Amino acid sequence: MGVLTLESQQVDAFDEDDLRLLQNVADHIAIHLQWQRSYERERRLRRLADTLRETGLQLTTTLDSDRIQDLILRFVGEVVPYDSACILLLQSDNRVTVSRYRGYDRFGVSDAAMRSLELNLKEVTNLKRMAQTHQPLVVPDTTKDPHWIFLPTSKHIKSWVGAPIVARERLIGFLALDHTEPRFYNAKHAQVLALFASQAALALENAWLYEKRYQESITDPLTGLANRRYFQSQLEREVARAKRFQRPLSLLMIDLDDFKRYNDTFGHPAGDEALKLVAQAMEQNTRSVDLTARYGGEEFVAILTETPSNKALKVAQRIVQAVRHLHQKPGTPLRASLTVSAGVATLPDHAESMEDLILAADVALYYAKRHGKCQVAVYSPDFSSSIPHHSAFD
Repeated sequence: MGVLTLESQQVDAFDEDDLRLLQNVADHIAIHLQWQRSYERERRLRRLADTLRETGLQLTTTLDSDRIQDLILRFVGEVVPYDSACILLLQSDNRVTVSRYRGYDRFGVSDAAMRSLELNLKEVTNLKRMAQTHQPLVVPDTTKDPHWIFLPTSKHIKSWVGAPIVARERLIGFLALDHTEPRFYNAKHAQVLALFASQAALALENAWLYEKRYQESITDPLTGLANRRYFQSQLEREVARAKRFQRPLSLLMIDLDDFKRYNDTFGHPAGDEALKLVAQAMEQNTRSVDLTARYGGEEFVAILTETPSNKALKVAQRIVQAVRHLHQKPGTPLRASLTVSAGVATLPDHAESMEDLILAADVALYYAKRHGKCQVAVYSPDFSSSIPHHSAFD
C-alpha cells in the first residue's frame, strides 16, 4: 500500500519503542486508507449503478429504435468517457455497418464517410473476437496493436474499447468507443461497457420487435404494399394536409382486368404471383413519398401528394404500360399477358372530402373498364350519370 518513514540528522535517534510507535501509526494510516479506498470504490459502484438504472429507465421511454440509439450514445459517455463512439450493426451476410455515431466530426470525419463505412466481420480482428466470445474487448494502444486496422474514419483513435450487443444469445452488433489518448481504456472500462451494452441490447430488441409488429399490422402480407386500413388512415391525414395548405392531392385506383379468368385458368398461386408483379410495377413507377396500397382483392390504390390531375394521369399511364409489358420480360412467372385499368381523381378538382375522393377515383376506374380496359380515365362529373350506382364502399 505504501511506506511511512522517519528521518533524523542525529545518530541513533530512534529506538525500538519509536519503531513500535511508527508501526502502530502506519497500521492506523493503512486502515484509514483502506477504508477510504473502499468507500470511494463503493461510491463509484453506487454511482455506476444509479447511472445504469437511470439509463435503463430512459431507454424504455421510447420504442423508436433510432431514438434509442441516440440515447445509447448520449448516456454511455456518462459511464465510460469517449472522444467518439458508434453503434455497429451486424447484417445477415457478415457485413457490419454503422447505424449511429457521435463525435467523429471533431476529427474531420464526414457524415458521408461514416454512413458508407462497411466492415467484414471475418476481416476485423477485434469485432471477430467479440462475435466469437460475446465478451468485451480493449485495445489499449492502437498504434502498438498488430491487428488494428487504420481507416480514414479511425486515424484519430489511439485507444479503443468495444462490447458486443447481444439479445437472447443472438449477436445484434457492437458498441465501440474511441479515445485520442493512448492506453486510456482498460479492463474496468470494458466491464462497465459490457453492462451498458446489455441494457442497450434489451431496449433495441424491444423496439425492433415493436416496429416489426407494427409494420406487419400496416402491410399487406402478399404484396408488401400498405394494407387498406393504413391507406385509409394516411389518406385522411393527407386530405387534411392538402386542404390546410391548399395543395393538390391525387388518388389512383387500379384494378386488374379479367383477373378472375386468369385465376380460374392458371390457379390461385399464379394469381398471387401476378398480384406481386403489379405491386412491384406500382412501386417502381411512383415516388418514394407516394403511398401505394392493396385496397382489396385485385384492386390497388396510390396516394400522390402535391400532384395535380395532369401529372397523376401520366403516373397512371406509366403503371398501365408497365403492367401491359410484364409478360414480355425474360424469366417472368406470368402465364399470360395481364392488363390493368386505372381511375384518377384529384382534390380539390373532383372532390372536397376523403370519401368523395375515393368515390370519384372509383367511378373513373369503372368508366375506364367499361370503355375498353387497359386505359386510364380521369374523373369527370359526366361519368356519374352514365354509370350504374357503383361505390368503393360496397
